[in-house]
Amino acid sequence: MGTGRNIATAVLFVARSGGDVPASPPFIIIALLLVGGMFLASIVTETALHDARDQTRRAEDALARAEQQAQALAAANAQQESQIDQQRQLLDLVASLETPASSLAEAVLFAPIVGHLDARRAEALTNRLLAEASTQHAQLVILDIAGVSTIDTAVARGLLNTAQALRLLGWGVTISGIGRDRHYAGRS
Repeated sequence: MGTGRNIATAVLFVARSGGDVPASPPFIIIALLLVGGMFLASIVTETALHDARDQTRRAEDALARAEQQAQALAAANAQQESQIDQQRQLLDLVASLETPASSLAEAVLFAPIVGHLDARRAEALTNRLLAEASTQHAQLVILDIAGVSTIDTAVARGLLNTAQALRLLGWGVTISGIGRDRHYAGRS
């Protein structure tokens, strides 16, 4: 395409000169340099244009890949958020099941405690009982520890702290399920 333009330019030059082309060596050298320069300029221009098109195509491909990755990340993020919400709901369910509290009678709240009671669970029990006693307008909270497998000083401290927190807010507290046949850690 560039070569045709160069030939057309040379023909136009000859035609404008009226067909009389000087044949002197300096003129021929200058004419050849001009035609060669134009030819070289067209090659450089076409190469640069070809490179620019390639770079544009690569940039568009990279942009498309980046957009696909962004969409994939957004989908993965949404899925992970959904899983986190489900896990929160399950943890809330586990917390409510491991520290149940139900109304036994009007203004009486019953809280059976089953299994091992550690510091985390004792804190969850205290928080749940405070919330339930307030919601149900309880006057008495019964803590049944018959289902606690082993009672050591940490468990006893957690139960006493729970009872004390309830009493400080004005609710009566009774601890049931204490018997002779129970195993108390630290006692010989």
